[in-house]
Amino acid sequence: MSLVMGLARWPILIAIAAAVAMALITLPAPAHCGDPAPPPDLVRIERLVGLRIAHARDQDLGSEERESLLQAQQDDALGEQALKARDYDKAMSYFQQANVALDRIGK
Repeated sequence: MSLVMGLARWPILIAIAAAVAMALITLPAPAHCGDPAPPPDLVRIERLVGLRIAHARDQDLGSEERESLLQAQQDDALGEQALKARDYDKAMSYFQQANVALDRIGK
């Protein structure tokens, strides 16, 4: 009788093991100990640019201002890619370019 009960639990155990395996596969890889964190100035300008872009999107912009906003959004996206690639110098450059484009909007 105990053998039958033991066999009946196998599908449940397999399902639990599969769920645990899927959870482990989908977890992001931990950062390596040697990976440096982005500099605080880079983190600040990235947040600033993001906030300024969000604010500019809510404004009524003329055609030149919309072009500046588009340029800022493109530079922000490139900066984010460089940040993910841990190319902090390139990321800083893109975020600074985005900030200059946002300065042209003047709002």
